[in-house]
Amino acid sequence: MKRRPQKIGWFFFDPKTETVLLHRRDHRAKQSPSMWDCFGGKIEKGEGPEKAFIRELYEELGIRIPKDEIISLIKDKNKYIYYIHFPDWLTGAIRLGEGAGYAWFSIEDVFKLTGLTDEACKILSKFEKKVLNSSVKRKCEKRGQVQSITKGS
Repeated sequence: MKRRPQKIGWFFFDPKTETVLLHRRDHRAKQSPSMWDCFGGKIEKGEGPEKAFIRELYEELGIRIPKDEIISLIKDKNKYIYYIHFPDWLTGAIRLGEGAGYAWFSIEDVFKLTGLTDEACKILSKFEKKVLNSSVKRKCEKRGQVQSITKGS
């Protein structure tokens, strides 16, 4: 019997500024408390990955995105990871429903974050290589701290 994916995750990418929107996990989170990560959640029984993504996106940020703006990055037996080109019409519409905050980071700075989860580092490294056609090899280890403005609470 084929194993069904259990998790979905995503991040926004703004191609104009080459920045990604990540969220800071709450200090009470069971996994990776107070760390920077991609947004995400579990796929509920009877849901497909896209339906779970649309539900989680609304629960976590209070927004709805048309299906044709969802871009698949990773599909494997455990998870589906998506990214979304940040639409101009969305500016100012985000409200944080879960987590401790969110912030935009440049592609360069995101890999310098202290407190970036290993999973997010691997996902963003794959994004940089596959989508941005970068030949930079990233090591997913904490190498410094980037100051950021955290929105929401």
